[in-house]
Amino acid sequence: MQNRKEILSYLDSLNLLVLAAVFFLFPLLFTSLTSDAFVLPKQIMLGIGVLLTLLFFGIRTLVEGKLRLRSTPFDLPLSIFALVVFVSSFLSVNRADSLISFIPLLFAVLLYFVIVNTIRDRRGILIFAAAFLVGTGLASLL
Repeated sequence: MQNRKEILSYLDSLNLLVLAAVFFLFPLLFTSLTSDAFVLPKQIMLGIGVLLTLLFFGIRTLVEGKLRLRSTPFDLPLSIFALVVFVSSFLSVNRADSLISFIPLLFAVLLYFVIVNTIRDRRGILIFAAAFLVGTGLASLL
């Protein structure tokens, strides 16, 4: 039982670390230092961050033996919005480009759900705020 709690604590810390890295790196990718200053670096970073946090969340769920999802008032409207955008992309004339453009929105929605289920206390909020503020401060110096 103690070993399971240690693993869960370790996975929570890893999830928090990956999300803090996403919040730290995101402002830095808005600078003109990247090869493509518009979209691609941000999408890659967002995709890797979301996929890693979903992987850790899935492993945590398997270790814990049950799925715990926190519910907020924004879950339903955000899910409906993502579903409507997906259906709109699927039914558009240029389906391939529309679906490719839908992927970053899907990652952003998934990032919201991961953040809601990762931040559990005041310490997590402070870590995210500090990571974002340090990232924006460093981006402003560059």
